[in-house]
Amino acid sequence: MSVRSAKIKVAEQRSGGATFGLAVCLAAALATGAALVVGGRDTTAGLVVVSLLAVAWAGAGAVTTIRQHCPAASIVNTFAAATAAGATSWSLDAANDLHGSGGLLVDAGQRLAVTLTAALMFHLLMTMPDGHLARASHRRFVWAGYVIGATMGLTLLVDRDRVLVWPVVLLWAAALLALPTAHANYRAAGLIDQRRMQWLGWAAVVAAEVTLVSVGLSLVADWPHHNGEVALAASGLVPLAIAASTVPRLLARVDRLLTHTVALTGLTALIVVAYLLALAAFGRRPDGSERSLLLLSMLAAAGAAIAYQPARAYLTERANRVVYGERVSPDEALRTWGSRLTRAIPLDELLLQLAETLRKSMQLRSAQIWTGADGHYEVAAMVPHRTVKPYAIGEKERSVVSRAGVSGGTWLDIWLPGLVEPATTATTRVASIAHSGALLGLIVCERPADRAVFTDDDDRVLTELARQVGLALHNVQLDTALQASLDELRHTNDELSASRTRIVAAGDAERRKLERNLHDGAQQHLVALAVKLRLANTTRHQQWGEDAVGER
Repeated sequence: MSVRSAKIKVAEQRSGGATFGLAVCLAAALATGAALVVGGRDTTAGLVVVSLLAVAWAGAGAVTTIRQHCPAASIVNTFAAATAAGATSWSLDAANDLHGSGGLLVDAGQRLAVTLTAALMFHLLMTMPDGHLARASHRRFVWAGYVIGATMGLTLLVDRDRVLVWPVVLLWAAALLALPTAHANYRAAGLIDQRRMQWLGWAAVVAAEVTLVSVGLSLVADWPHHNGEVALAASGLVPLAIAASTVPRLLARVDRLLTHTVALTGLTALIVVAYLLALAAFGRRPDGSERSLLLLSMLAAAGAAIAYQPARAYLTERANRVVYGERVSPDEALRTWGSRLTRAIPLDELLLQLAETLRKSMQLRSAQIWTGADGHYEVAAMVPHRTVKPYAIGEKERSVVSRAGVSGGTWLDIWLPGLVEPATTATTRVASIAHSGALLGLIVCERPADRAVFTDDDDRVLTELARQVGLALHNVQLDTALQASLDELRHTNDELSASRTRIVAAGDAERRKLERNLHDGAQQHLVALAVKLRLANTTRHQQWGEDAVGER
């Protein structure tokens, strides 16, 4: 009964918290609407942006509260309330010439809204993705953030004519100190929580992209004129991303979206920096027709950069078809050979493809791949193909060859005599295919005498290929052993089933035999007993008749 009452109490607390959170969101939205109404004709672009930002945070708070996917909904709701309070304060300050305590409250509301939102962002980053602090010590940092934010907001009241920008910028920069903790939380989180955090990262990257483009355009073309409002509007993607992270369907592809967005942002930053350097070298800002020309050139550069990757892939494929007659170059095929190791393609076919690729990429006269075990090896793939006898390697030689790596020259004459012709050992490389100390095969590469000798890069390629082939052959051996064990298990199971059938049949036969013996023996006994009884009855009647006649 106590457990049930505890559950009911927790449910009531959650319901009360959700109701309070929705009330805060609704109050923030209403306060924002009232701020726009109060502002009237004096409403500026900045006030509109702040108001829309408050509505976005209120909507995100409502979504996270209703769906209950993010326990950090209380932080989001508080952020919405602080933004709405700031919008209301700015609206009252713009529409009325307030003095005394009223003016002091409005000024304090403006400054505290700016500084406390930075502390709230610090708190949100420290508690992502589940709204809980990873360590108890982090609680002190969060409280310190709120104290610093409130102190900074009150300190800004010294100059009530305007809000100083540099302290606010420093405060928001300090809020980014929570990023290492957020990254550590991301690495420790599960897959679903990581994707929810990826939505927040995507919003931050897009906001940075918009801000970067805005600043670049304002420096180059003197437009737009209000970079602060543009950056503030771009930050509205953060609450939208928080709301999107609560929808399971939107979590599937967010990782790819984030990677592509980061790549595009890096490309944009590169273009903007390049044009700013060109502008610095030019010595002055462009004017008149020069701005149009510069903007068109920036658009052309961005378009070329975006089109470069698909164009490069297409042109590379066409060039490979012309030069090599295939979609990919032999070098690329060698590097990606390991990625094609699947059970869908037979290993013999993969080995033949490897031999053909080796011959093309390394300009070989012959490429051979030997496979086997226990000292007996046969050619599994050879280009060009010719009939070769099996090759035997002694136990002593196997232990040396399996550890040799890539070898050639006189080493082959000593440890692998007869594998290649003695006249070609100087232009031959042999890579040992080994796994766990067992020699599973050999890769033999032979070049014509008039070609360049093998380089260290060639040896590294052969070493990596031998490792991958060794792993593949080891997996094949495991599959073969597993299949043999499975067949033996099936055979044993069939024998057990047959033995069980025989035992059941023998038991049934014995049961029927006993039933038959019991039935037949009892029946004969009963018939004999009936005959005896009938005979005794007849004898008795005869005796009674004789006695009656004697008495007469």
